[in-house]
Amino acid sequence: MDQLIHTGPLLSAGATLHMPFCNVYGGEDKAPIKMLGGMDERKPSVTWYCDNRAVGRFRFTCEHGHRGHVMNLCEKHRSQYWNGVTFCPRCNQPGMPGHRCKVGMEAVA
Repeated sequence: MDQLIHTGPLLSAGATLHMPFCNVYGGEDKAPIKMLGGMDERKPSVTWYCDNRAVGRFRFTCEHGHRGHVMNLCEKHRSQYWNGVTFCPRCNQPGMPGHRCKVGMEAVA
């Protein structure tokens, strides 16, 4: 869920600051939950959430072109997953056990 904050001189100008929550686990989405920004299609058995405010929007992409959806991340989760995802769940399927392609995270405007 997002929070709208009205502050100081901006209030008289009619401006609103949009401060979404971190959505690393997909709990803020109205759609079905997708782990790792949609890179992993399995539905989690437990719904987790993060109550920190997001610092930006990010997306996972693997070297074979699989892309997750854009997600809002707090600084903690951005740092944790920036270099912490070691394989693409879509590529690591039966028939390719142990496949470890490079996965990166990119900032999205």
